[in-house]
Amino acid sequence: MIVAVVWMGTAPALLAGDSLYGTIRSAQTYEPVAGVRASVRGSPEAVLSDSSGHYVLRVVSAGRLQLRFERLGFAPQSIGVTPAGSGATRVDVDLAPDPVALSAISILLGDSVARSSDTSGIGSVRFTPAGAERNPLVGEPDVFQEIATASAATGRDELAPSLRLRGGAGDENLVVVDGLPWRGPRPLGGIAGLLPSSAVTSVEVHTLAPPARFGGGLSSTIVVRPRVADHFIAGGTLDPSTAEQTLGGPLPLRGTSVLLSGRSTYRSVFNPPEGGESDNGFRDVLGRLSVPLGAGRLDLYYLDSRDRLVFPAATLPATALNHFTSAGSLVGTVWTRSLGDGRRVHVRLWSGRLSVDAGWGALGVASSLRDVGFSAELVGDRSEAGLAVTETATHYRVRDSISTGVALDGAPVVVTAFVGRRWTPAAAWTVSTGVRVNATSAWGVRVEPRVWTRLELGRTVAASLGYARVHQYVQSVRNEESVLDVVLGMDLPLASGANGLPPASAEQLAAAVEGRFGGHAKVLVEGYTRRLSGLALVAPATRLPFADGPVLVGRGSVQGIDATLTFLGPRLDARAQLGVLKTHRIAGTIRYRPSDDAARGSIGIGYRLSRRSVVRLRAFFGEGRPTTPLQDGLQLDPYAPLDGGGALTGSPIAQNGPLNAARLPPYARVDLGFSTDWELRGRGPRGRLNTALTISNLLNRHNVLAYVAAPSGISPVFLLARTLSLRARWSFGAPE
Repeated sequence: MIVAVVWMGTAPALLAGDSLYGTIRSAQTYEPVAGVRASVRGSPEAVLSDSSGHYVLRVVSAGRLQLRFERLGFAPQSIGVTPAGSGATRVDVDLAPDPVALSAISILLGDSVARSSDTSGIGSVRFTPAGAERNPLVGEPDVFQEIATASAATGRDELAPSLRLRGGAGDENLVVVDGLPWRGPRPLGGIAGLLPSSAVTSVEVHTLAPPARFGGGLSSTIVVRPRVADHFIAGGTLDPSTAEQTLGGPLPLRGTSVLLSGRSTYRSVFNPPEGGESDNGFRDVLGRLSVPLGAGRLDLYYLDSRDRLVFPAATLPATALNHFTSAGSLVGTVWTRSLGDGRRVHVRLWSGRLSVDAGWGALGVASSLRDVGFSAELVGDRSEAGLAVTETATHYRVRDSISTGVALDGAPVVVTAFVGRRWTPAAAWTVSTGVRVNATSAWGVRVEPRVWTRLELGRTVAASLGYARVHQYVQSVRNEESVLDVVLGMDLPLASGANGLPPASAEQLAAAVEGRFGGHAKVLVEGYTRRLSGLALVAPATRLPFADGPVLVGRGSVQGIDATLTFLGPRLDARAQLGVLKTHRIAGTIRYRPSDDAARGSIGIGYRLSRRSVVRLRAFFGEGRPTTPLQDGLQLDPYAPLDGGGALTGSPIAQNGPLNAARLPPYARVDLGFSTDWELRGRGPRGRLNTALTISNLLNRHNVLAYVAAPSGISPVFLLARTLSLRARWSFGAPE
């Protein structure tokens, strides 16, 4: 009340003279944030934002000023501002919820490792552009690249479009965009993330004990939050393989804003293009229209993604080209209303589609998915409850020139209700409980309990324990054990009910210990065990890159330990990760290991040479990856010109020996990168340009992708040699 009176009494006078003013909102819920401390560096004056998020500060000096915003529960933010010559200057700010290490636009000094919030469950991590840029394993504001290099990722980021987390398959990750399920294709060749990174403000990944409102992914739930565009923003990226651009800003209608983002490859994924490879590539489009509606806000989303991979088959006539083409789209609405006290209502409607067309020699594949659904939920700081109804229909056909070899159809309707609650029995003890109930006509009621607890053992050490059960009703019949999985970024969905396929399920137990040292260093150790059943297993039944007959139903298990050490200092940043994994799948009498490293690690060091320049050195290694030698030709030319690509030809149509019984030699790669920031000044919005030069595989190590049978035994197929790439990234408007 006092803040409101002060605002009403002083705002007219302050706005009449030289001042800084604006509105502060949450970047996640778009709600005004009260009690934010706004100040100017070098001035003793500070004000608090009122209940509408408004603030006003008198200008204390001419020239460029550093404006600082701070509030418990949000990441602090610093902005460089040059006020107008006279009169008031408006500066609106969106603060990211949950404490993270954000920095001023022009300098990255003095940040410390933030203490984990009790609101985040075990195995839950929030990725932001600022955090990815500070991570020496990444070095740029790309949240999807940071996920691919996280300790939970058990697959390599080099030519790895399947994101494998905690030993799970690529199709076991559920991706939701503002709560809407996205089943679109993944880009080819592991050269980009799920969506344009410049359109994303944060990503939350839940891998061990997700909140009760999330279900449908055995391995993880990936929650993508697009950027808010209530002020002008522009950002993009240009590198040797892709171009990306994001634009957004308010419309003339009061409170309405629009965000548009797209990216595309402008040359072949693999270099040099030959024999049809020039047709390869992908494109993605994301659109968001946000309008006030009633007492809340309505967000309209449209996503579209198209991928294509064509390459010659060395073992077939020159006129035969194997090909994979996929297209996916999503149309959805999200209505959000704030009820105060941190409570929000979300109502969602969506319709998604995916279609895949593939040819493999004499075989043709046609796969499609149609997904429609409705959900309503009430989410607060400590509780959640809601319901959802979804129908996912899939059709899968494989045929040759004479007849249809296999036809699989499924269309389960799933009715879901969930409730969850977080408790604080003591000041240092947090407990979260929840249950998710799925009901279907074919499989009855299936219950998914979720529980985790966290105990602060003093000021620097915390321990967590969690348990969860998850069901998944749509799987993929792409063969992830095929060597071609390194370039195939498209799923072939198959819903439960097709060919008697039951819902897949996972039960998992996890424990974690976290320690913080000196305000700059943090150690996190997580151990987990997962039991799987109802899995659609393609590899034991066929050696093609897709299912060509009835799908085997199997089971499996996963056990692993991941350890991460993070240090964020005034000039030096460091990150070290180490993980061990034991996993297997069983289909009838066949038992095999999926294609994950038994042990993996990474080390990254970043050093700030100046306020704007950073040099980074990073190393990745792995050991114990299983493989099956190939009988027929596959060629990946690792000595293509130094512009980030290799030449891929050949179509392995047979494998030699038991599935994944052989082992690849140890893998190791060292990268060296240098990046510089440039401030773009002018009469328009302030801007920033970042240029980066990266040498991948600095030591030119011959890492092995696969083995091919040869008269003298087996011959290795090497991964890419040393490559040199240049990337430019730009942004205008408010900071990311």
